[in-house]
Amino acid sequence: MEELIKVRKENGQRLVDGRELHTFLESKQDLSTWLKRKVKKYDFIEGKDFTSFRQLVEREKGGSYTIEYSLTLHMAKELSMLEGNAKGKQARRYFIERDEQLANLTEHAPALALQAHTNRPVQLENSKAVNAQQWLIGGSATVADYNRENCRRVTGKTPSELKEWARQRGLPAKQRTSGKEVVRTIRPELACRMSVNDSLVRHGVSLNEACDLSAGTTALFSKMLQLGMAPAELSA
Repeated sequence: MEELIKVRKENGQRLVDGRELHTFLESKQDLSTWLKRKVKKYDFIEGKDFTSFRQLVEREKGGSYTIEYSLTLHMAKELSMLEGNAKGKQARRYFIERDEQLANLTEHAPALALQAHTNRPVQLENSKAVNAQQWLIGGSATVADYNRENCRRVTGKTPSELKEWARQRGLPAKQRTSGKEVVRTIRPELACRMSVNDSLVRHGVSLNEACDLSAGTTALFSKMLQLGMAPAELSA
């Protein structure tokens, strides 16, 4: 599913940036006026349905502060419905689909059976399958973009940077055929997390959401590997 509006996870809640939603809905009012009117008319509660905060915006000469808003997913759906235009309908439908998507994740055993992702053949199969999916979406460029972003989000480095790092440290050529292969060799717990991301994306979750969902798994995978809950080729 195409990501129309980013939904992030924070402190156990799924949140939407108020300015991003306001822009998508194409409201003719400025953000602050639009939101204050909605809050007053429909009894939204600050601290429960949304939070506001000041954010510094840097400019050529100095900077200034803007008031920004984080909305719960529930409030974002209501605002979309109340907007009463085509963009509002589109946003509401998108948020509903995201809800349904997450509710259905429990049906996807390959994505959620974490121990399976310590298995190298599973990692390779997930990588192959997600690459095939991305190829159908946009060819080799989309495959490269996906792997670059997955690698960067999990390790902090791009595949090219990882391969160069491995080359400089003398890793054998077979262990640096790809960024993922380097990770499997030097940080197997991160390779497990990347496999989780691959599996979730295969099942229709956006990469941003997959990274949010897998964020807490690195320490768990590390412990699994320490306890020997993985094939020898990953725990060596």
